[in-house]
Amino acid sequence: MLEDIYPLAIEQGIRTDEFWSMTYGEIISQVEANAKRNENRLREQAHMDYTRARLMTFAVNDPKKMPSFNEAYPFIQNMEKEKVSEETLMENDQRLLIMRAMQIKSRRGGGTNVDSNTREPGNNHTGQR
Repeated sequence: MLEDIYPLAIEQGIRTDEFWSMTYGEIISQVEANAKRNENRLREQAHMDYTRARLMTFAVNDPKKMPSFNEAYPFIQNMEKEKVSEETLMENDQRLLIMRAMQIKSRRGGGTNVDSNTREPGNNHTGQR
């Protein structure tokens, strides 16, 4: 049975070594996911082609009415906002982690650090006493 779907699976992007270690259900799920990914890629390409043609029409016929970059490609601005919000979330997580580490440190008695400049009595760090 797997031999029958092997050519389709390979055509849909499943690697040969992965195919033989997958169950039938996993193969079908991966083929469907790959097909959906390909469909989305084609949809994105068609949208970009249409936008490019629209912009070229403005450039040739009426350049003064040509939309700005953000008007022509509004999703780029949304992607940048998402990236900024991801960075903000990461910074907030780092602050919370530092605060939590400081709380734990204070509960454990402050966790005094030995400074490299601190010398023990009788030790001049030269190997001589």
